[in-house]
Amino acid sequence: MVMGSDGEKVLQDTLDTAAQEYKDALSDLNNARADKANNYTDVTALQQQRDQVQKELDKAREEYDDTEIKQLQDDLTNAQKKLAGYQQRQANGEKNLGSVIVLAQDNVDRAKRAYENKVGHQDINTLENQVADLDVKIKEAQAENNAGEAAVDAAQNAYDRAIISAKETLSESGKAYARLIGAYEDVDDVTSNLFDNAIGSIDAVDKAGNALSPEMYKQKVRDMINSVNSLVSDETVKTLIEATDEKINTDMTVADANKARTQLKEYLEKTFPNIEDDENLMKIVVGIGFEVVDGEIVDK
Repeated sequence: MVMGSDGEKVLQDTLDTAAQEYKDALSDLNNARADKANNYTDVTALQQQRDQVQKELDKAREEYDDTEIKQLQDDLTNAQKKLAGYQQRQANGEKNLGSVIVLAQDNVDRAKRAYENKVGHQDINTLENQVADLDVKIKEAQAENNAGEAAVDAAQNAYDRAIISAKETLSESGKAYARLIGAYEDVDDVTSNLFDNAIGSIDAVDKAGNALSPEMYKQKVRDMINSVNSLVSDETVKTLIEATDEKINTDMTVADANKARTQLKEYLEKTFPNIEDDENLMKIVVGIGFEVVDGEIVDK
């Protein structure tokens, strides 16, 4: 049975709209992931660098001797002044100062080495500034990394909502088609509810993200109907599902619900040990309220 040209066009428009929502959300998610990767800073490496500078600073502070350093600094200053004096006298025309200037330069070099060996090439103020700069960089990097993570989370949530929205939009069309082909005729509440949930779980796109054609979508609906019918043909499964259905058992207690769900879960695990190989069956089980994680049925 076909839907007619108008029905086909409406279904195709619905599929195209749902697919575009999916593609837009996926594009935003991929962009957020790319931005996060491009702007990511290795905070651990910065922290290690900061720790190393802090060690150097602690060592410099520990070895710092104000009196001795001041004397070495004075010695260097005096040697530099003497050298500058000799150089100025030579510039003014005084002769025979070459050897004196060489000796004065040697004194400056020795004084400078003595001073640098004591305080190091990087003084305490320089090290303190480096630690402070690294602290700022670490905070900025952490903030930027957190912002990137938050953007990805927001895009992921938007993507998840788009998938749900697309399925909900299609669900009514899928159920209408199922009724058109007689799937809902003479079925009990358990089967009807399973049809609703299972058809609502059908994706609007293929694995490449392209919108399904109306015929492809209708085929998925028919396949899902067959999967539901196959499942409820097992009377034990059907009975256990009915026992867990709050829409049917309105006076169900929490204890009753827990017991029924445990029995249903155990029976499904025993009956379908390789459930991950059947995509439709997994969606039906999820529609009942379970999850399938690494091939295991989990009651969420």
